[in-house]
Formats: sequence, C-alpha cells, structure tokens
Amino acid sequence: MRMYLELAAVLILSVALWYFGFHERQVGEAKIRAEDSAVLNKQLIANAALEAQWQAKSKEASDGYEKELSDLKLGAAPAPIVRLCVYSTSGSGALPTKTPSPTGTSGSPTVGGVLPTNAQPADIGGQLFALADRADQLSAQVRALQEICR
Repeated sequence: MRMYLELAAVLILSVALWYFGFHERQVGEAKIRAEDSAVLNKQLIANAALEAQWQAKSKEASDGYEKELSDLKLGAAPAPIVRLCVYSTSGSGALPTKTPSPTGTSGSPTVGGVLPTNAQPADIGGQLFALADRADQLSAQVRALQEICR
C-alpha cells in the first residue's frame, strides 16, 4: 500500500510539475505574444498617423511652392529696359577707359582716356531679370523645403 501511495505522490508531483512548468510557460508565452501584438498594433497605428501627417505637410509645402511659382509667373510684368553703362553727359559722347599708369601697370580710368560711343554696349537688363526670376524660384523652393522640415 505504501508503494501505491508513493506512486500516487510521484504521479501528482509529475502532473503538478507539468502544469506549472509546461502549461504555465505556454500561457505566459501566449500572454507575451498578445502583449507584443498589441504593442505592434499601437506602433503601426502611430506610424500610420505620422506618415499621414508627413504626407499632409509635404503636400501643403508642395502646393505652396507650386502656388508661389504660378504667382511669380502671373505677376511677372514686362520689365523696363535697364542700361548699366553710364554715358558721358559732357556732350563728347565718350566713356572713360583704362590707361597705363605711370608705373606701367593697368590703372583706373583717367580723365584723359575715353572710348568712342559709336558702338552701343550690350543691354544686359534681360539677363538680370532672368537671373532675378530664377532667384525667386529658388527662394520659393527653399521656403517649400523649410515647410517640409518643420
């Protein structure tokens, strides 16, 4: 009879060890998986919200950039002609030139040296306005990029 009691005690101990060892371990792993899944879902939702926010910011900045470019194109009035050469007002029709200095090197314009004005200097006003338009476009692009980064 004692042997049956010992056998029953060993059997009960084995079942208890299985229950607390194997079964509880599986239950714990299932809980961890469920918690991990919940954390992952929360993170995916947060990432989706951030992605949507980023997309909205990018679209807003891009739309602002496109609007500013179209405003620049629509607001571009015909530019007046700009001459960057100053003609002599003395009536001689000549411009000062560089003459060799007394030391033999090229110096600054002197009173005595003049250029004839029969050859008209090139008007670079159009090029300046084109450069100004490009500068406006680049500044609009920079503002758009700054809006994205905010």
